[in-house]
Amino acid sequence: RNKPPWKAGVDLPRCMGCTLCAQDCPFNAITMVSRDDGRKFDFQSHVNPDLCVSCGICIGSCDSQAINLPALNSREVEKRLVAWLDAQKARGGKPFVAFCCAESASAALRVDPDGNSAELPGYRVQTVPCVGWVSAGMLERMLQRGAGGVLVVGCGEGDPVSREGMKWFERRMTGRREPRFDPAKADPQRVRFVQFDRTNRAELRKAAREFQQAPPRPS
Repeated sequence: RNKPPWKAGVDLPRCMGCTLCAQDCPFNAITMVSRDDGRKFDFQSHVNPDLCVSCGICIGSCDSQAINLPALNSREVEKRLVAWLDAQKARGGKPFVAFCCAESASAALRVDPDGNSAELPGYRVQTVPCVGWVSAGMLERMLQRGAGGVLVVGCGEGDPVSREGMKWFERRMTGRREPRFDPAKADPQRVRFVQFDRTNRAELRKAAREFQQAPPRPS
């Protein structure tokens, strides 16, 4: 397992003190403390860098994108993905996005700096430390922007590095944990969540291809 290269940080003007990041952090690295910037909210998030392991689960917890990893800022990632989607749609393409856990089978894929991989043709690949990094709101916006589908690739179930990340992601998608995916904003059937450990690259490629080729399922 790689040593964590980043620590989460809080963009305080965006923080609304909702407590979700503190609830979701599997490593007790986030606490809620009294507000110190004069805004109307009672609390703000505080990250203990000694406990943070850079899993990014807190990012998926934050609809306002107030908490982020410095080297993988969700707002910057989303801007790049939106620009790519717009360009692909303008060419008449049917673009797919793949958010891939760095500990999953995607770790063995050859991905260029622009997120292209010959092994996942038609996909824009975005590597994340854990699928818990992926917020429901970002998925909704990717689909609203014209993505043909979003593939979310988690690691194996045996010993997940980020503990609860896959569980929290699955519960957000099924409406059992905040912030929840809203079916009124985007079709949840256009999101496919799969799990493959590092040894299952062939299975990942097959699942990605089948997702692209699958006809829309009835609502």
